[in-house]
Amino acid sequence: MRRTALSLISFALVLFILIWSGRFSASATILMLSGFAALIVALILLIANHYKKYSR
Repeated sequence: MRRTALSLISFALVLFILIWSGRFSASATILMLSGFAALIVALILLIANHYKKYSR
């Protein structure tokens, strides 16, 4: 669970770096949205995992 969240976060960071360098200027908005979605999903996974661990 934690590994997938970390990989999603790193994937989003790579997307942001690529957008920042300006290589994908045409589809920058689509990449930005997918990066935000990946970050949100990763945060939700991390929070859910945290609560699962300490709810017992």
